[in-house]
Amino acid sequence: MKTLFISKPFFMEPLGLMYLSSAAKEAGHNIKLVDTSGDLEKKISEFSPDVIGYSVMTGDQELYLQINNRLKREFDFISLFGGPHPTFFPEIINEKGIDIVCKGEGEQTFVELLNKLQSKEDIFNIPNLWIKHNSKIIKNDLRSLEDLDKLSFPDRNLLDGFPEVKDGPIKHFLATRGCPFSCSY
Repeated sequence: MKTLFISKPFFMEPLGLMYLSSAAKEAGHNIKLVDTSGDLEKKISEFSPDVIGYSVMTGDQELYLQINNRLKREFDFISLFGGPHPTFFPEIINEKGIDIVCKGEGEQTFVELLNKLQSKEDIFNIPNLWIKHNSKIIKNDLRSLEDLDKLSFPDRNLLDGFPEVKDGPIKHFLATRGCPFSCSY
């Protein structure tokens, strides 16, 4: 499956997208990252994605909704919203143009979704996903947390089109996930 991640311009490595890309590429999928600068429609026409994904922080949701709705008028793709905002506010799926929302960790979920789409299998029971289907929202439960030792390293090649970030002097990494304190979640 061909997936295009769309991000607003960034100056730090988008680690979440890089982890998703790494997992998907290991499963044989084609992943590309573009930002919203320049001719977005041309970028989409050239890549022709099956899925367009957005990692959404609270405060950016309106921007990505506008972009997604504009693109939905011109292109045929499945839209996937993930990241912090959809995790805490999955009801965003009720917005026009959103097909799928991923709550929580996405690596296993994303790969399972792409694998099932590619093999034309039913996607409606994938944990962590809320899926819009025939005006109904299918709300799947959360899957168990991932074993962080089994995750691949972030796909730094995803940044090939962004030399100012890829070749920059600062590299980011995650030493843990979630709250670094003794929070119950």
